Amino acid sequence: SVAQSCRTTVSSIWGTCHMVRLFMESSNLVVSSIIKDHTAAEADQRSKNAMFKNLKRMISSEATFEERYAAPAMWSNINAQVVLGDAHAKI
Repeated sequence: SVAQSCRTTVSSIWGTCHMVRLFMESSNLVVSSIIKDHTAAEADQRSKNAMFKNLKRMISSEATFEERYAAPAMWSNINAQVVLGDAHAKI
């Protein structure tokens, strides 16, 4: 039915937004932490801590299929994120 199709579409869109949020909010912590006068190294660690928290959720028994499927990508992001330049620099 049309109503079921709409519910499925809304659910799919919400799931996509949720997945994007898991990745973007944690990676954006680098920028927002530096703006809040943290060092680059502190900003990097705060971001990685948020990613680890999300990863734990993504591999938990309460995770959705999509979250479990995306968990390796989150692990890759954690390992690939690096600080270039002076790790103790502030703005």
